[in-house]
Formats: sequence, structure tokens, C-alpha cells
Amino acid sequence: MFNKANTKDYDCKPLTGKEISPSEPIYGNKRPSKVTIVGFAGDYNTVNWEDKDQEIWIINGLYRMITDIPGAWFDRVFDIHSRFDIIDQDDDGHVEALNKFIAEGKKVYTCEEMPELPGSLLYPLADVENFCLCRYWTNTISYLIALAAYEKFSGTWSNLQELKLYGVYMSQNSEYAHQRPSCEYFLGYCRGLGMKVTISPASDLLKCALRYGFDSNPYKTVIFRNKRKDYNKLLKDFVDNKNMEIKKYDNYSAQLSAGYNEAMVNENDIEKRKEILASYNNQLGQANEVFRANLQHYDAGINQMRSALDVTDYYERLLFVEEEGMLPFAPSVDFQTHNKLVAEAKADLKVARETV
Repeated sequence: MFNKANTKDYDCKPLTGKEISPSEPIYGNKRPSKVTIVGFAGDYNTVNWEDKDQEIWIINGLYRMITDIPGAWFDRVFDIHSRFDIIDQDDDGHVEALNKFIAEGKKVYTCEEMPELPGSLLYPLADVENFCLCRYWTNTISYLIALAAYEKFSGTWSNLQELKLYGVYMSQNSEYAHQRPSCEYFLGYCRGLGMKVTISPASDLLKCALRYGFDSNPYKTVIFRNKRKDYNKLLKDFVDNKNMEIKKYDNYSAQLSAGYNEAMVNENDIEKRKEILASYNNQLGQANEVFRANLQHYDAGINQMRSALDVTDYYERLLFVEEEGMLPFAPSVDFQTHNKLVAEAKADLKVARETV
């Protein structure tokens, strides 16, 4: 059992010097029973903004994306990045926006003191790590999940009952895949402490397509593995061809430039030098047009294959749910594509059963 007496003071200090202790509620005596953590993934706009029995925590610059959502609001903003990333790289008014939130009474958390953000709060890392007995931080969302558990069991927010996540997918084929284990660890930690954890249906967190052993179905496995293998090969081909095109253009432009320089050195006649320059510019312009057109082609192919892999993930889910209704656990494609994939999945399953 977590013993509050064994912890240091709540390490959440505004730059004014005021220290907030674990027994002092940040938002007064009455606290909601839920916290909703919102990330950048596709369903961030499906939060129930009308539910006032919740605190809403957002990350980084998400406030820009929810400004047009009717009734959208939030209580805390977490930007767990270095001072260089937040202050020195600020070219879009982010620091100004954070200071505006602080002035409005919202809580803004950072990982180091920043004089440019007076009134911001330091994330209480030492206290949270002492509570969780680990230092497994690969993403911002994990910090938020762990802080919610810490506040509940340190006495700061004892009536907190439920943790909700929206806009946090961390799918295996995405750039966030390496961040997923940490996030799932802390979700399991919260559940183990008795907190209710609700994850949006579109998220891949705490889900898998195959349950090891029980779902080792040969015809289903072969179908989606072959599809993904084909798309990955095509994706690799497009990427390789794009890299070859870049190298080809670099070599050609270097040769063209070398020829131009050599011709100019050996020619003193003004008119002929003008002709050499005009010819060089013409050839370089033509090469640029071809290069841009080829890059557009390869980029379009890369995007198409990545989209195909996303759809294949959805198709994979269709294969591993009950056939009646053929509804996957993550409705991440449009209705027309869903119906097409349902028909394709049923046809493939029928053929597979007859041939495997």
C-alpha cells in the first residue's frame, strides 16, 4: 500500500515559490470523479465535452486543434519537452498561448523551470517515480496516466474513479509503436490499483489481433500476412526508387554544373558565355521539372502504400471478429471502405476454408 508519509513533498512548484503539498487540492475541495487525457490521434474530437464531472488534460499544442470544436475545454496542458524545444523553437505563438492559459487559471506543466512561463508547474517526477517504483517514460501520455494515479492515492484527488483516453492510438505500424509499451504499463498499473480505465474504441492500446495460441487460425493468418507482405514490398520499392531518383538528380546536376564551370573558364567571348549560361539554365530547368514530377509519383505511391497498410490493419481486425456483423474493434475507416472490406473478408475466408 502506498504510504504518503514515505514520500517527499509534492514536487509541483510554480516559479512563484509556492509549494503544493499532497494534502492540498489544486482545484479546491470539490473534485470531479474522472480525468480525460486527450492526444492528437483521430478521435480526439469525440470527447464528451458536455460531461462536467471530469478534468480534461491535453498535451503540447493540441489546444489549436480543439478550438473549433463546439464546447471544447480543458483544465491542464502538459508540454514535457526541453526549454530549447518550447522556448527557443517557438515560432508560432506557443509560449504566448501557454501564458494566456496560466493567466486564465489553467495548469501548465513542464519538465524544467522556464522564466518565460511564470506560474507554470514542474511535473512532480520524483514523487511519481517514488509512487510507481519505476522510471519507464517513453512518451508524454505515460506521465499523465501516472500522475492521475499518484494524485488519487496520495490524497490529492481521492475521489478520482475513472481514467479515460481519447486521441491516443499508438498502433504497431506507426512511429509511436515504441512508445506503446510504457503507456500500456501505466494503464495496467491504474487498473491494478482499482481505477476504471476507459480507452476510445479506435485506439490500439490494450488490444491485439491474435490471442497467442487461441487465435492461431492458419487461413486467417495467411490471408492478412500475405496482404501486408505485398504492400510492404511495394512500399519499399517506392522508397528505394525515390532515393535512387534523388541520387540520380544530384549526380546529373553536379555533372551539369561541372560542365558549365569548365565551359565558362575556357570561354572569354561575352555572347558565347551568355549562350553557355542560357543552355545551362535550360538543361537544369528541364531536369528540375522531371525530378519534381518523379518525386511526386514516388511520394504518391508511398502514401498510397501506407494507406493500404492502414486499411490492411482494419481488414485484419475484420478477420478476427465474429462474422455476424463483421464489426472490428477500431472503426477507423469510412463506411464505404468498411463495407468493401467486409465483402472482401467474407470472400477470402470462404476461399481459405476451401483451400487450407
